[in-house]
Amino acid sequence: MKLGEALVKEGLITRQELNLALERQVTFGGRIGTNLLELRILNEEEFINFLSRYFKLPVTTNEIIVSLPEEVLNSISKEIIEKYKILPLKKDGKKLHVAMLNAYDLREVDELSFVTGCDVIPYAITELRLLYSS
Repeated sequence: MKLGEALVKEGLITRQELNLALERQVTFGGRIGTNLLELRILNEEEFINFLSRYFKLPVTTNEIIVSLPEEVLNSISKEIIEKYKILPLKKDGKKLHVAMLNAYDLREVDELSFVTGCDVIPYAITELRLLYSS
């Protein structure tokens, strides 16, 4: 089931709101969630909590982002951060906790694990939160 359909099914948005966001997505691009947030159909808290439930992942909160240690941020190269659209959150031995736009994509998580040499623990993050924290 597509993300927009799941939002309708859960009653967080209406079919008309989904259609409006899809029309905006065609015009301006971006992810469906970003368009819903920019249209103020959903707030970021509602959306990130939905992502957490839908994909069964922990979420990235503002509290986590503002308290990120500099050494964690610098532990991953800018190229990898940009390529995989991630934000390193915590490094615990061989475990790397990262906020990822595609945290539900197992192929991408596995590829990131291979590239970093760490076991990647993915967290959900919205596109807007990731962009503003970079």
